[in-house]
Amino acid sequence: MKEAFLIQQIEQELSQIQVMVSETKRMLGKVRLTGDYDYLGTVALNLQSFYAAVERILVAIAKQIDATVPQGESWHQALLEQMAVAILGTRPAVLDVQTLQGLDEFRRFRHVVRSNYAHQLDPERIQILALKLDVVSQCVMQDCQRFCGELKCLEQD
Repeated sequence: MKEAFLIQQIEQELSQIQVMVSETKRMLGKVRLTGDYDYLGTVALNLQSFYAAVERILVAIAKQIDATVPQGESWHQALLEQMAVAILGTRPAVLDVQTLQGLDEFRRFRHVVRSNYAHQLDPERIQILALKLDVVSQCVMQDCQRFCGELKCLEQD
């Protein structure tokens, strides 16, 4: 029963991620079309929101299945690493190593966005990361869908 609720939570976050990816593409298109970098603040916020949504998924899994969420100063990084490892008899790995590496870049950027004013952000860095969003979000979607499928199989056993 708790697996069904977790799967529902994951699916809701994945749905929100799809919206953020579409919105980011739209805003990036406006930057390219108009040359107006004012849209990049919204793009940066969407990139941060993407990572926050992924992190909500991972925290939910850590709480509900692993029964432990990393603590301390580098807990965000430790959470990613925890989710890339299978726990024998408990759960398969949630994230593929390639997905982990892509997400780590978004994790670092999230910190930059949260620690600086929008006008201090590097426009080129925002655009480069925005272009990576499509691939990384697809990896997250695939990993989460695979994980949910495996959870459903475990629930049936």
